[in-house]
Amino acid sequence: MNKKISRIIEKRVRKEIRINKLISKNDTILIIDDGSYKFKISQKLLKNIVQDMPVTIEIKKTKYILGDNFDSKWNKIIIPWNLDDENEYFLTSVFKNENSKYSGHFKIKNMQFIKLLINISKEESKEYCEENDIKYENEVNSSDISKYIDLMQKKHPETKFCLLKSSHDLKIKKII
Repeated sequence: MNKKISRIIEKRVRKEIRINKLISKNDTILIIDDGSYKFKISQKLLKNIVQDMPVTIEIKKTKYILGDNFDSKWNKIIIPWNLDDENEYFLTSVFKNENSKYSGHFKIKNMQFIKLLINISKEESKEYCEENDIKYENEVNSSDISKYIDLMQKKHPETKFCLLKSSHDLKIKKII
């Protein structure tokens, strides 16, 4: 089977890690296992990316809520979060006129929280799961905002990536 989408996704994730200097030698990394396909993809990608790099990786089975804190024995936390989650969080913050301090990769104390799949859509995730024999389950709790984004994506195919770029640009300018 041609693993085209797998290569594209891995390249995109590698680039995100490299540009933002998210993972380096001797990091202690915790991967949050919420039982979702996002965790399974994150775990597989991280193992492929760090391969021989001297890092410590642990997995913790828990449901993560944005902003939760963990023991300080890890300096990097991988949360199961994709492009669709990021866009929903961003637009919800905008519509509620709230600060979106957890947009993008963020820090709490000395821990870097990494959204490994931040530039991977749920459609791409589904294809990745099919190529890699990972069970994909549709998210049943789609909000109205998520449904609206999906509708916009059908009319304007780059909507999700444009929203992500806008949220990053606003974060850099410290507007949100």
